[in-house]
Amino acid sequence: MRAIPLPLPRPLEGLLWLSLVLLTVGLLTTPYYAVSWLPAAALIALLVIGRCPHVAYYAIIFLIPFGAYRALPGPWGEIRLHWVLAFLLAGYLFLRYVVTRNPLQKLRCNLWPWLFAYLAVGAFSACLSPFRETALSELFFQSIGYVYIALTLAFLTEKGFRSAAPAVIRWSVSLGSLLAILGYYFNIELFAVVEPGVEAKRALGGTTWANNLAMTIYIAMPFLVHAAIHARTVPGRVVALLLVLLNLAAMQTTLSRLGLLMLIFVAVALFVEYAPHLRARRVAPLYLVLVPFLIALPFVISDVYRRRLGRTTSTADVSVARRITYLQVAREAFKEDPVFGSGPGTFRDIYGGTNYALSFARPGATLRRYAHNSYVEVLVGTGLVGLVLFLAVLLRGLRNFTLARAAFERAQDWESVALVGVYRIAFLCFFLHFLAASALDNKYFLFLLPASQVAMRLASQRKKQPGGEAGSETSPAEA
Repeated sequence: MRAIPLPLPRPLEGLLWLSLVLLTVGLLTTPYYAVSWLPAAALIALLVIGRCPHVAYYAIIFLIPFGAYRALPGPWGEIRLHWVLAFLLAGYLFLRYVVTRNPLQKLRCNLWPWLFAYLAVGAFSACLSPFRETALSELFFQSIGYVYIALTLAFLTEKGFRSAAPAVIRWSVSLGSLLAILGYYFNIELFAVVEPGVEAKRALGGTTWANNLAMTIYIAMPFLVHAAIHARTVPGRVVALLLVLLNLAAMQTTLSRLGLLMLIFVAVALFVEYAPHLRARRVAPLYLVLVPFLIALPFVISDVYRRRLGRTTSTADVSVARRITYLQVAREAFKEDPVFGSGPGTFRDIYGGTNYALSFARPGATLRRYAHNSYVEVLVGTGLVGLVLFLAVLLRGLRNFTLARAAFERAQDWESVALVGVYRIAFLCFFLHFLAASALDNKYFLFLLPASQVAMRLASQRKKQPGGEAGSETSPAEA
């Protein structure tokens, strides 16, 4: 997307300067005079973003694995850096529309009808909710998620879809995994802590929770394996293979049971995706690295991790027993409000008022807990109507990737077929991830969902190109 044409029209330029002066003077007359410099700084940042908006967009993606370090310093600790970047990018889009009168065709998406219908049901449910404050707050944050979806539609170009975004995901997650390994084996408390309830050290990397680190790893793994298989140079393939190993090693330090199960799912999905189209010479280097690693894994995995894996289905495990109570509370809550639910995000209020919350309470911790299941959260919050719409959003995104992949396959564009397949695997991970996490605001999900529309857009453009149906010279077996 090109930068805003300069100079700006005089009325708009005058309005910007007037707003800047009023905001600055206004802050000087309040107890918040110390931040009176922010309007000027925001305007400067907006002008910089006007020259290179994609840098700010990819910075948001890069920051996803570093949730523990996204807060601004000092008195602005409640403000997150990715919020600031998203706000500035949204401002850039608004100014671009005002200046150029461009209708922003890229924002068109077949997901919007389902998304806005889901938001409307949430708003209706929030108005009827006995926990209105929580419901309205959740509704606000869902609306913020729609901003991230719009930003992806606007800024994810063909180059970004094919190379930039996958590269940013690979390197940012790998950096987080490196921090996790350093923290775990060198006892750096910033990157690894002893988790209450587990009573064992778990790596965090740049995240706030070990399971979040595990999630970033299995979402990035399809892109890492794709880079290892499709690297065009030997050094590039070696680096990609090393990053695969680095992230597998970091997964072991998280002690995440879900992470291991998801890695198995990703491995099976990648095998199904690639097996029919790859010659042995393409995957041999990957097998030479992974097979010895998998053989050695049972011998290097920690005893604590072994015990955690052994208790995965045992009600004697506190985490498993607590999750069972979530389902019991959700069942009763659903019976009371089966159609429109009790309000978005209100499960934690309902659970916090039960005896289960008291029996599993930790010293100093809140009684209000999420369901650790996004489908349950949606069902309790917005009832059957909300759940049907939420599932429709997921299935629409999956269908977008599937149709785009089929279109590239008809055009015999096998490189694009493989890439869209990788995106689809990462998106499918969320179908399972949502079974064990309350993560509707997950930034990777909010990236992959609109990326499915971008895939459709690129497939449509490929079809319209002269000779698009002729395809590439590379056969499926050599792709």
